[in-house]
Amino acid sequence: MHLLTETVPAHRVTYIHQHFKRPDEPGGSRPYEFATRLASSGWHVTMVCGGTEDRRYSVAGFDVIQVKSAYRNDMGRLRRIASFLSFSFASSLRALRTQPDVIFASSTPLTVAIPGLICKWLLRKPLVFEVRDLWPEVPIRLGYLRNRWLIRAARRLEHAAYRGSEAVVGLSPQMCEGIRRVHPSASVSLIPNTSQIQTFAVSAERAKEFRTSRGIPQSSTLISYVGSLGETYDPSWLIRLASASPLRGRDVRVVIVGEGTMMNPLREICREMRLTPNSVLLGPLPKSDIAAVYAASDLVASCLIDAPELAGNSLNKVFDAYAAGRPVIFNHGGWLSKLTTEANAGWRLSSDPEKAASELAMILDGEDLKKARIASADLAVTRFDVSQAAAKLESILQSAVAARL
Repeated sequence: MHLLTETVPAHRVTYIHQHFKRPDEPGGSRPYEFATRLASSGWHVTMVCGGTEDRRYSVAGFDVIQVKSAYRNDMGRLRRIASFLSFSFASSLRALRTQPDVIFASSTPLTVAIPGLICKWLLRKPLVFEVRDLWPEVPIRLGYLRNRWLIRAARRLEHAAYRGSEAVVGLSPQMCEGIRRVHPSASVSLIPNTSQIQTFAVSAERAKEFRTSRGIPQSSTLISYVGSLGETYDPSWLIRLASASPLRGRDVRVVIVGEGTMMNPLREICREMRLTPNSVLLGPLPKSDIAAVYAASDLVASCLIDAPELAGNSLNKVFDAYAAGRPVIFNHGGWLSKLTTEANAGWRLSSDPEKAASELAMILDGEDLKKARIASADLAVTRFDVSQAAAKLESILQSAVAARL
């Protein structure tokens, strides 16, 4: 089905996103899904992204220009900054040659605004900027960004990005509020992360195969965590919960999929809990394999450190859980925790693993798991379908082009 009507001309969009991933690669697939749907509607889409080498190719109907700018989740802060700046410079040169009608720059990092603004100014084309994390506000409030010169530069770049954009997209209500605090007159639209229902439509046989391959009995309660293992996430909570005394005697297993700076500490916690690290920590997996992990799981966990600044996160794992029809357990508050619990699609547990284990034991003894599965799947269909979100983005891009004609 085409998103554009035949009477509306197709346009060229240059989509700048440093961390673009295909479904066969580990990482979030929002840019891929949006680019695919724009291309299917007749747009000429050019994705400018980072990678381990300079490369050009086409996939799913759109072009990809990959610039050499290596990035890994386990990099230290200085190496990350170097990667961000390297990508900003290289992607600016590539994007200027793409002849777009509109530029769509998607953070994080915030430095993606640099090539977006350069293209806007030099090519005289409209810019739409997407805020996937509220930078620099959150890193500053968490104490991760302390250098006053870097803070000043980041704030100026944030102001420039919002002021220079025809429209700004935020991934959560809190992000939209944060954008308006910086630039009250900005045209702000909410497009949360999405649930890719078809991707997570995995057969029972494939779910069974995943458990068998990992030595997990079909009768076990399996809880999965899929996502970053960076400093703001707390999958150690899940490991300690599964090993807590209220769950002893129950066969509760956990698997953690992802990579990041906390991998080695998590290995130590596994050993402390007398668990084999390799059986718990599976490393990064492509989206197609993650779908099997979710299908094999009884529950999906969302774990963050105790910081109110993170309440506005738009967490891929939660939307993927909806797509897979899996209930979510949270150790944190925020808009997604509230939305999920109010829809009876999951539970917020204590941040204390012992107390959380007691609460989980009651859930496992109750009759609500099946109902929560249905409620979770319903959220995917009614609130977060990826095609509806892509159509909204397309409308924003079309309006940005029309405003300059």
